[in-house]
Amino acid sequence: MLLGCNVYISEGRNLAILQKLKEVAQAQQRAACLQTFSDEPYNRTSFTLAARLPGQLANAAVSLAREALQLVHLGEHTASHPRVGTVDHISCHPFSSEAPLAAADETAQLIGEQLGQSPGLPVFLYGTAHSHARQLPRLRRELGYFAGGKTGEWSGWGSSVAGSLKIAPDYGPDQARPNHGVSLVGSGLWVTNFNVLLLTQELRRAQQISTLLSERGGGLLGVQAMALPHQDGIEVACNLVNSGQKHPDPDEVKARVRQLATEQSIPVGNCYRIGKSLQELIEEANAQLPEES
Repeated sequence: MLLGCNVYISEGRNLAILQKLKEVAQAQQRAACLQTFSDEPYNRTSFTLAARLPGQLANAAVSLAREALQLVHLGEHTASHPRVGTVDHISCHPFSSEAPLAAADETAQLIGEQLGQSPGLPVFLYGTAHSHARQLPRLRRELGYFAGGKTGEWSGWGSSVAGSLKIAPDYGPDQARPNHGVSLVGSGLWVTNFNVLLLTQELRRAQQISTLLSERGGGLLGVQAMALPHQDGIEVACNLVNSGQKHPDPDEVKARVRQLATEQSIPVGNCYRIGKSLQELIEEANAQLPEES
């Protein structure tokens, strides 16, 4: 069995802090840190961890998250990417056919329970880890995650989610502290992050393209998209969500963005997947982790 998770931390600029976080991620017993990806404009870093058993992966993710809570303070954070917390998001996934989705659910629940014991940190579950399979986009909207989208700027602890929360967390207190915010933890099939750069500074036009691209806006099945200011232009940042029957094709996404951008006379720049493919991650994890007897 092989499980993986992505831990998203709201820090992508302070190299000293990032180095300390990498050291913690790489020092975990019976877990492997497969990759890290930092984005300076988004001020955000993802750590991909893997382990054979839910408890092993949960312990590694929580150790990394607690280190981030010590080092990163949301009140000092500015970015062009939305977030609701220092440890903004942890997504858990089965990495092999021998790993049932229920094992990813258990991992997410263990992480949520342990993180909820951190002082002043509300934790919300989503996906199949949640009792009603609450979806991540809906949860984010309820918590004000997208507030700031009109300007593409997020600074400090957003007033839309400060203090008492409008919805009850699954773990932890019902009030959030400005220095840490809240954490979203969930489970599901693997999600590919794929971004397309639009060579424009016109955020509103880029947002129109991201809306038409996304499933919610009548676009491609399994595609979640938002337009965010980035270096040299505005990125259409996409989550390609595996439904179990069909995984969105990055080439199809790229072609659709090019079509929509051409209709508005907007040139398209770099297109890229964030990090390694799932198959590459599985191979790396199997090379690093011993088989459980």
